[in-house]
Amino acid sequence: QRLLVLLPQEIRLIDPLLAKLFSYLEDASRDAASYYLRMDGHGRQEALGGVLLNLRKIHPATTFRDTMLNRRLEEIVQKWQAITRHELNNLENGSGNFGHIDNPYTPGLALELHKPLFVGRDDVAQQLSEALGRSRRPTFFLTGERRMGKSSILKQLPGLLGSQYLSVFYDLQSTGVASSIAALLAAIAEGVYDQLSAKGMSVKRLEYEQLREDQRENEAVAYHRFNRWMRDVERLLERENRVLLLAFDEFEKLEDADQRGHVDLKALLDWFRSVIQNRPRLALLFSGVKTMSEMGQNWAGYFVNVETLKVSFLRSTEARQLIVHPTPEFPGERIFSEEVIVEILHVTGCHPFLIQALCSIIVAHLNTGESEQATCQDVEVAQEEAFKRWGDNYFKDLWERTDAEQRLCLFALQSLQEATFTQIQQNSGLDKDVTRHTLQKLLKRDVVLCNDDIYRLAAPIFSEWVRRNL
Repeated sequence: QRLLVLLPQEIRLIDPLLAKLFSYLEDASRDAASYYLRMDGHGRQEALGGVLLNLRKIHPATTFRDTMLNRRLEEIVQKWQAITRHELNNLENGSGNFGHIDNPYTPGLALELHKPLFVGRDDVAQQLSEALGRSRRPTFFLTGERRMGKSSILKQLPGLLGSQYLSVFYDLQSTGVASSIAALLAAIAEGVYDQLSAKGMSVKRLEYEQLREDQRENEAVAYHRFNRWMRDVERLLERENRVLLLAFDEFEKLEDADQRGHVDLKALLDWFRSVIQNRPRLALLFSGVKTMSEMGQNWAGYFVNVETLKVSFLRSTEARQLIVHPTPEFPGERIFSEEVIVEILHVTGCHPFLIQALCSIIVAHLNTGESEQATCQDVEVAQEEAFKRWGDNYFKDLWERTDAEQRLCLFALQSLQEATFTQIQQNSGLDKDVTRHTLQKLLKRDVVLCNDDIYRLAAPIFSEWVRRNL
């Protein structure tokens, strides 16, 4: 950290070779500083690897004209390398790791295939498998609140479904995917090509440039070329007895693309309907926050045979597994006592994102202290930190997607904690029909739960956020 002070930029510019040398030394220093800031083992190993990588870029024998200076530089580099390798050896042997627990939780990120953090969802997989096995396959709509794990489920489909089914994941939020019909069809074709190639099934690649040229002439020409290519794909699927499942995440983005003039939604929906009716080796799955009925007649009129798959809270046994065994080597039993596990389950309502958020914060806090066991006080501190980190995106977004009637019912529940239908109706000031319809919406969104005709907010952490912010 002293190098920049000792050798400011003006001096380095005199000699480019010298400037490069001290740049490498500074980069090695930054990685060494990062090593002390990182709390997880993988991150610390990565930082030490960076130190060694930058040191290897230095060639002491030829840096200076002065032999003595070169020898001195070599001594310094060798000393840094020895210290770094010693630290790496300590990490790999597990020594000196007290207070440094690998943090496996990744709140808010979709889980890639076969990640141990993905737990449960057997109900969704079973429902999907049974429906795919029918002679007339439905179109699937995977719905659920944000951060419930819909994207993670889509990415796990190759492991959840039988080998007959080949699933291809498309994130419609990705930049450029829905920027034009040529871009969208090219993205679909690329995903199909990669999946078939991975299974040793040879098909000609359909290039974006071809579709873009077709679109310049007419969108219908681009669809025509794509459909001809898809016929070749279907013949291959027929020969191999496979079914292709095209899974579109954040499908609401297609409406945004239509409103911006990037995509003709009516023409696209016509194509989707044509796939459903005429391509027995293809199945479609759309995932998003909204249900098809909420998307309006634009969508409802195009999809007759629809199967809705609801993604909701984890079961308590699955939530426990996520807390205690997020990875096989994680020392969850040592970190989380039964009392703490029960408190996390209660505060989060078994919401997968909220569980990961609290557990991630708790492990980070343990790493900065002198304890390796969490307490209920740590759960409370983690809740405070969660409000700071995700207050504006997760909690506020959840609130802002509620209408005026929903908010009145939520205020009533936040005040009463638990309440009957009549109590909510009286407290909110809404009439009975509106109250009933509103509570049905909140139940469908998993914001509210109802057991034995008693309503309550699904996650106490959300109730606390409402109390503080509104």
